Amino acid sequence: MMTPAEWVDTPDALVKAVKDFQSESILGIDTESNSLYVYKEQVCLIQISTPENDYLIDPLAIKDLSPLAPIFASREIEKVFHAAEYDVICLKRDFKFEINNIFDTMLAARILGHKNTGLGSILEEKYAIIADKKYQRANWGKRPVNNDMLKYAQMDSHFLIEIRAQFHQELTEHNRMAIAQEDFSRLSNIEPPNAASYEQDAWKIASGQSYQNKQISVLMALCKYRDKLAHDRNVPLFKIFPNHFIQTLVENMPVNREDFYSMGYSPIKRVEGYMQPILSIIIEAKQNKNNYHVQHNHRPEWDFFKRLDAMRAWRKQKAIELKVMSDIILPKDVLMEITHQNPDTLDQLASIMQEIPWRYENFGEQILTVIHE
Repeated sequence: MMTPAEWVDTPDALVKAVKDFQSESILGIDTESNSLYVYKEQVCLIQISTPENDYLIDPLAIKDLSPLAPIFASREIEKVFHAAEYDVICLKRDFKFEINNIFDTMLAARILGHKNTGLGSILEEKYAIIADKKYQRANWGKRPVNNDMLKYAQMDSHFLIEIRAQFHQELTEHNRMAIAQEDFSRLSNIEPPNAASYEQDAWKIASGQSYQNKQISVLMALCKYRDKLAHDRNVPLFKIFPNHFIQTLVENMPVNREDFYSMGYSPIKRVEGYMQPILSIIIEAKQNKNNYHVQHNHRPEWDFFKRLDAMRAWRKQKAIELKVMSDIILPKDVLMEITHQNPDTLDQLASIMQEIPWRYENFGEQILTVIHE
């Protein structure tokens, strides 16, 4: 039975909690955000557990969270997350925290070859706890937070230290701690993406499409319109209308009511309230004289695809041998970089794989052979 978590919503309460954190060598950490409900998401709750206590920290009430910065930056205090990437990005984005010494229980489960790696599955398997998944989509920006949501949030960090202990032992027994440490270290280096803009949204939608200049003009205008509505109403973009609706508009370019309803978009009822402004935007944007320079990626040469196929086949076979998913053997970004750069020597390969030295030591010669076969 868990003791209720301590709710931290004042600067004094935060300072008191931080004193507790400073005396520990390990903390379980999770966050909750409101991405499904607002134009610009933010961290709405930070859950931090020590081996003895659970804390729920309210960033909406405490404007200055800088007392937490030394805790996250400390290399002496291990921070245990489950699926850390999103949490790390959000914490860095909102509070500019440096985050060191991470242990990710989801990554550990994947490196060990476990089939069920979600926290809900692990809690059910190890503790017979069934978490209510509806709270994954809850609005964590609303106050007050009801008791059921508080319990759910507490559970997300409460068991992490125990789970970490079990996985740490398994990683050691199976000689996979070194590969885990590489991936944990890479998590510390993740940086949040630049703030999105409607132009970036438009180019993402256009990616892989063969749009003409007029279509790009319409695409930009529609994304700008959607972005303004979302901003003014403080809702996510998809709650105005989704990307695939914009694609449908760009491909069909309706200019009247009949065109709009003949596009075959379903569910049309959801978006028909935007019909008149959309038609006006398309008509005006089609007359736009802007000359958009669409950047088409040059298709790689045949040798690139030959190397890529060989690398993927090698990685898949190695993953089968170790009974893990392929990206555990070699992360996708590193695989693609090796394939693009096509190193000729082990020294060149070592430079590409400098963040993952264990994999270089164990797989480097094999990789160099594979890409030059």
